[in-house]
Amino acid sequence: AGSIDKKITIHDKVGSTKPADAGALNEKGWKFLRERKFAEAIECFDRVLSITPAGLEGPAVSAYLDNAKAWAGKAVALGETGKSEEAAEALATAVFVAGKLGNSSLLKLIRDNLDSL
Repeated sequence: AGSIDKKITIHDKVGSTKPADAGALNEKGWKFLRERKFAEAIECFDRVLSITPAGLEGPAVSAYLDNAKAWAGKAVALGETGKSEEAAEALATAVFVAGKLGNSSLLKLIRDNLDSL
């Protein structure tokens, strides 16, 4: 947990919105989820989604991983705040992005993150 907090602190100081920073934002969002700070989590995930691709063109697979993890986290936060229809759409998008890569480990990562809450 210490290295995650360090990444988050560095990201907060820099305040960058480059795709390379999406991992730190995702970690911050999942941390907020575990703390049941759903509005803050949604804000983090929305920031990730604004800087990562949803399609298969462009940068490295890690960007798609960040995109799928952000959709999954947003789905949890929306569900916890009673927005079940939006949550279902977000989760479907997470699975869609993960499935497009044909990478079962990405789908497993989404499930593992959801199970960790």
